[in-house]
Amino acid sequence: MLADSEGGYTPYLAINNRGNDGSGQGWAASFSVMYNCQVPQFQLEQLETTTNQYNWTIGGIGSIDNYGDKGIYDKLGTILGPRSLYLEQLKERAGPVAVQNIGYAVFNLSAMPSTFSTLPGNDILLTVNVAATNYFNDTVNLNVTGLPSGTSASFSSNLIAGSGSSTLTIFAPDSVAQGNYPLTINAIDGNLTNSVPVILSVAMPTSPVFSSLSFTGSNLVFSGSNGVPNWNFYLLETTNLPLPLSQWKIIGTNTFDGNGNFVVTNSAASSAPENFYLLKLQ
Repeated sequence: MLADSEGGYTPYLAINNRGNDGSGQGWAASFSVMYNCQVPQFQLEQLETTTNQYNWTIGGIGSIDNYGDKGIYDKLGTILGPRSLYLEQLKERAGPVAVQNIGYAVFNLSAMPSTFSTLPGNDILLTVNVAATNYFNDTVNLNVTGLPSGTSASFSSNLIAGSGSSTLTIFAPDSVAQGNYPLTINAIDGNLTNSVPVILSVAMPTSPVFSSLSFTGSNLVFSGSNGVPNWNFYLLETTNLPLPLSQWKIIGTNTFDGNGNFVVTNSAASSAPENFYLLKLQ
């Protein structure tokens, strides 16, 4: 018999000689273990015979009742690993999927962001998180499926032990078609696979258009449209139009809204020299 418990739902756990109590049941058990149990009190006896019918309390939290014929206490006052012998033995016998099938998650998987955008020829990064649960500390193997043709992906680490994170880098080549691609990130632990869906959105480059330029107090306000929805951009400035783009000064960063519109506010004086401005996608 194995008692494997973390809850203190009873005033005591007992393996003892019940003698004439109640209907006179005699000995409760032999060759039995109370493992990592947490109760106010343990009552543990063992039958002294020529066959040495032992009873044990291994790990756990609780006081010892003053029985004259005590069983064997091992590391009482400590919660041992594995936390649950039943779940650990089930996992070793039938794999982690058997543990999850009875309601005990071995680990949780998530990814941020769940939807991400890129332009052809660019890298995009997202974070994959693995969180061990129910006191398990397994090592999982990460992969991603559903990538469009020609697209490549790599994890900063394919293996995560216990809880941790990995950065997934996806490169969309110039040849990839515009569209939304459902991807699946998988974490594999033996016969258990947990998955999380994400959406890769590939947008086509556009040419943003300035629609207005005005002074508001000491601020210069730019607005326009035709940007890549939800994409980040720089606002560049120079007083010398022929300068190479790499020498233009970045004076602001912002993000196109969901319709590709933008507004940028920058401090400027009306007496400033003539400047030229340009939007550059990040």
